[in-house]
Parts: sequence; C-alpha cells; structure tokens
Amino acid sequence: MEERKKKSIIFVGKQQPTKVLQKKLVDEQKITDEVNDFFDTLETRGLTYREGQHNMALDIATIDEHEKNLLFEAGVGIGKSFGYLVPLIIRRKITGKQFIISTSTIALQDQLKKDIETITGALNVSLNWVLAKGMTNYLCVKRYYELKEKLEKEEKLLEKLSESERIRTEEKIKKWERLFKIINEYSQDRNVYPNIEDSNWQNICVSDCSYNRCPYHEECAFYELRQKMKSSNTDLVVCNHNLLIEDLLKDEDKKLLIQTDAIVVDEAHSLEQRFRDRFTYVIDIYKIERILENANRRLNQIDNKTKNVLKQFSEKIKLIVKKQKDKLEKKGISLEDFDNIALKFDDELRNIIKELENRVRIITDDLEIKYAADYKYNADLESVIDELYEVKGMLHTLTREEDSIFWIDQTGRQNVIKYISKRLPNIIGKYLNDNYAEIHSSYFFNRDKRKIKFIFTSATLSTTENNYSYFLDNLGLKENAIEISDQEHSPYDYDNNTKMYFCTDIDSPKHKKAYLEGLVEHIYKLIKLTNGKTLVLFTSKSDMKYVYENIKDKLTGLNIYIQNDGSNQDIVKNKFKEETDSVLFSTGIFWEGIDIKGESLSNLIIARLPFPIVDPVLEYRMNSHEKGGFEKVFLSEMLIKLKQGIGRLIRSEDDKGIVSILDCRARKYEEVIKSISPIKNITYNFEEIVDFVIEKGINVEVEKEEPIKLVKE
Repeated sequence: MEERKKKSIIFVGKQQPTKVLQKKLVDEQKITDEVNDFFDTLETRGLTYREGQHNMALDIATIDEHEKNLLFEAGVGIGKSFGYLVPLIIRRKITGKQFIISTSTIALQDQLKKDIETITGALNVSLNWVLAKGMTNYLCVKRYYELKEKLEKEEKLLEKLSESERIRTEEKIKKWERLFKIINEYSQDRNVYPNIEDSNWQNICVSDCSYNRCPYHEECAFYELRQKMKSSNTDLVVCNHNLLIEDLLKDEDKKLLIQTDAIVVDEAHSLEQRFRDRFTYVIDIYKIERILENANRRLNQIDNKTKNVLKQFSEKIKLIVKKQKDKLEKKGISLEDFDNIALKFDDELRNIIKELENRVRIITDDLEIKYAADYKYNADLESVIDELYEVKGMLHTLTREEDSIFWIDQTGRQNVIKYISKRLPNIIGKYLNDNYAEIHSSYFFNRDKRKIKFIFTSATLSTTENNYSYFLDNLGLKENAIEISDQEHSPYDYDNNTKMYFCTDIDSPKHKKAYLEGLVEHIYKLIKLTNGKTLVLFTSKSDMKYVYENIKDKLTGLNIYIQNDGSNQDIVKNKFKEETDSVLFSTGIFWEGIDIKGESLSNLIIARLPFPIVDPVLEYRMNSHEKGGFEKVFLSEMLIKLKQGIGRLIRSEDDKGIVSILDCRARKYEEVIKSISPIKNITYNFEEIVDFVIEKGINVEVEKEEPIKLVKE
C-alpha cells in the first residue's frame, strides 16, 4: 500500500493554550485521526483509494487552524467530493458545526446524494441534510387550488359565452384537467412531473411566497424546505451557486441558509459567471416610455417633446446595434452565436440622454407640485413619482460611462440595455474575503461570530501549471488570504489510453465557406474511424447546425443526435449514453455537463479552439491590462474551456479514446495546451490516430490500407 500522508496537531511555544484552545486542538486531532482511519480502511469496503483524495481531506480536516480560504484543483477521477465530505462530516460529528456545499450542476448534486450515503454508512453516522432548490422548483398549493377554483367557475359560465370563446375555454379546461390528474398530493417537486411543460408549470409553481402568512403553509413543501435550510438541526445544506450568492448578499436576520463557518464551492470555475449574472442590471426603454406616458396622463397633458426625445433615444440604440452587427457580419461572425453587443456611446447619444434627463426632471417637478397641492395622501400618485425617480436613476447610470460596462442583449428585446459595474471583482471579493457569520460552537454556550472559510474546488481553476491568478482576480480574492494546495492530478492512465490529434490542415474560421467544408470532411473522417462513439463539441451553434445538416445523411448505420434548443438536454444525452454507435453534435453545457463512462464516448472532436466570442465584459477586462491583455483574458478563457472539454473523454480507469482539435492555430498554442491537458501524447499525423484506434480496440474493423474519404455527392 502506498505511503499515506499523515497529519498531527502540535502546539508550539512556551505559553500553554487556554481551555478553549486546548479543546479545539484536541478536536482537530480527533478529526485528523478519524480521516486517516477512514482512508486507511477504504479498500476493505470495496472502494478505491486515491492519494489526492486523502491529501485534500487532511487539509480540510485542519480548517479550524487556518484564517485563510482554501483552494484545491483536483483532476478527473480524484473524487474530490469524498475529499471534502469525509472531513466535514467527521467535523460535524465531533464539533457540531454545520456546513454548506454549493454546486453548479444537477449532475454533481445527484452524485453527492450517492457519496453522502456511502460515507455516512462507512462512518456509521446519520446526517440530516437537505437539497435546497429555488422556489420555482415547487408546486404552489395556493396557486394550484386557486386555478382549480377559477376553472370551475369558468365551466359554470360556458353557456353564456360565444361559440368561439366557449370552444377556447373548454379546450383550456380539458388541458388543465389532464394536468391535474398527473399531479398527486404526495409530491410538489418539479422533478416528479417531467411531462408538464415549463409554460404550464409557471402557472402553478411558487413565484411570490408569503411564507407563514399563507393559509396553506403547513402543507407546503417549499415552506418546509425553507425551515430546514435555516434549522440548527440541519447538518448540511447542498445548494446551487445562485442560492449561495443570494444568501451571502442578505443581512444577518434575513439569511436563507444555515449559519456556518465552512462553505465548499465545488465547480468553482463557474462561480464568477453566477456573480456576474446576479450583478447585471437592466434599463428597459419600453418601461421608461410607459412610466413617462403614465405620468403625463396624471398631469392631463400631451407631451410631444418627451415623446420625440424617447423616439430619438430608441432609434439611436437600434442604429448603434445595426452598426455593430454589420461589423460582426463583415468579420464572418454569425449573429446567432453573438448574444451581447457593446453599447458604444457617442456625443449624439450623450446629448439625447441629457435631454431626456431634463424632460424627466420637469415632469417629476410638475407632478410633485400637483401632489403637494392636493393636501392629502394619494398612494397612486406617490407610486408614479417613485417610478419617475427610478427612471432618473436609470438615466443617471447611463451618464456614468466610467463606472459601468453597457451592452444590448441580443437574446431578448433590442430596447433593453444591460450593465454591470467595472468594479465587479472588488464587489465579489467583499463577500468572499472577509465574510463573518454567527455560528453555533461547542466551545461556547452562546453563538460565536466567526470568519467563513470558503473551500474552492474544481478540475479547471488554473490556466497553466499552478497559475490561478485569472480565477482569483475575477473573484476579487486576495492571494494572501487564500491557501492554495498542490494540484492533485488525475489518477487515470492518460499516457497509455489516450492520444490527441492536432488537425491543422484546415482553413481559418475567417474563411467561413472553406472552413465549414473542411470541418464536414474532417469530422466525417473521424466519426467513420471509430464507427460513432463520438461527441463533437462546437463553440458556434451555426457551425454545429451546418455540419449536422451536411453530414447526417452520409453517416449511414449510426444514430446521429444534435443538441436541442431547450435548456433540458437529458433525453438526447441519455440516448447517446446508452448507445455505442451514435454521434452527438453539441455546444454550450456539453463542454462540462456530460459524464459518460465506457465505449459510448471514445472519440472527442473539438471543432475549434474555444476562444470566446468578443463580449463587452471580456473586452473591458482585456483592455484594462496595459500589456498582454489578450493572453491574460482571452487565452485564459480558452484554456479553461478547453480543459473542461478534454475532460469529457476519460471518466473511468478503463476508458480510452482520442481527442481531435480541428484548428489551424493548434500548432501555435501546442505548448500551452500541453501544460493544461492531461493528454501529453500529441500527433499531427492522422495515420498515428488510426494506428492507436486499432491498437486499443476502439474499432478493430478499420481498413488501414484504404484511407477513409468523404463520400462526395
């Protein structure tokens, strides 16, 4: 058996520790000893020992020694969930301290369920834990009964309706009657009802909870969950990053989750994006127009000046968007792949905003004079005035170009401007560097104000070997306030079981037509080589659709799937997972959201190095560096994404396969790709990939003498 890493707590110094500190040191030694015992006997329980897992667990076992946050990068197969669950469950048993685990994906939450059951069984302890989900994941009992009552009333009035209205109402009633039969009184969880479409679920889910003021709160699953999320009897709360962030932002008396001094942030590479989503704000031009029209109605006036300025404002925004789109199309960038267009300010736009501010000020002054002249409280008028101040705030924000990054979101209406603070890392850092919570401690009779220790972990936190600066900088984490553990590399045998192919014999994406034709040819050749078993990862939806449409009919005898447009990919993912002669064309979440063991995934094709499409936030980040902005931002983003993509291939000890990168720039970035990839065997020769596929038995029927060629129609 390998020599295991052991830790012991030693008190150094002449001064003897206080009773409280003595108790603390004794408890930490107990935790460390039990962690060692668990891993020393792991194999007797039929589980696989991982040294990296053991090392991680020992570092976390002594978390009470440290004032710093902890960071662990653990490669695929380390089993990092055991690395933090084991010491924190033992710590809960010995000290009574609760803990939180935050994740980014449902897949990891499902894995945690299994791991918690395994660990608590091995330790012979019970763990009262709860999976915390957002309110829209639960049926609202009140809305459910209100809808039933409403439909019953409508059914009684059918005879009084016109024929067309009656037919429409009858169809609606029948639809909901079918859905009501699906819903049972024993479960209010959204996951139990996959057959109910999202559009229908939105009518009956929890949306605006009144908690204990609701007459149905005693039978409400969401209300029960909320109580458990905060209960001192709950040992562990598992939540997603969005819920964790909401909890961090709330005042002490309004917290959503248990108060703890230990929070594990797994899949930590996605935390910054969740913070970015949370701190992105909206300026809705349509809303501004509505508020000003309403205010002018209160003043009984027709305000053509304001209407004209609003029209100029709206048309100017559309013109800016059009110019930006034209520039992108000239560069060969598909607008389908481009969500955010930067809002570029010029003097004309600034003058329009200034004039609109002036009009809002005049309307607000007139309305406040009218309100004061009434000599009585008018709630309706006061509400309109409040809305006008909201508009003034929006317009003032637009004059502060030095404070925020502005853009138009192309996924929604063009008349919506979004913005985020340029100081976002500093804002995030405020919640992660020096956050304190009142927690229960076995060393004190009362609650104890203690610093929260965050444990950040993921397989993809560094951009090059032991370089975490990009991750730390984006979250505003102080390097002197975080303890970085040694990287724990994957235990899998990549040297013998994997090979990477750099296909540089392909046009640049700038030459769109030739590039896409080359993609079709090379992807076809690689899929035929392994007879399916292929996941193709794209960075562009339009490229994905083009290749799929031009290749699907040529791949006879294989099941060809493409990622659907909705958010739920479970059906297509499960089909691909269950078969060994299939191909899945994908983008987005499949770069990190798919875990397929075995021969179903033996061939991973990366259609292009995943440099991000220019985004206003990333562009600002790049330009904020005096030198090397591209390498520090866009190259870092690409390497993290590429590491996530490569990580899809090998998911168990027995897995083997090939990774192909189809990009003429791959040779330029070979060394830096090698530094972040667990696959070190790289070739530019397709014949070596053919040899590897035959040697490893991925496809023994390959006819090497007959080169694989694209069937031309």
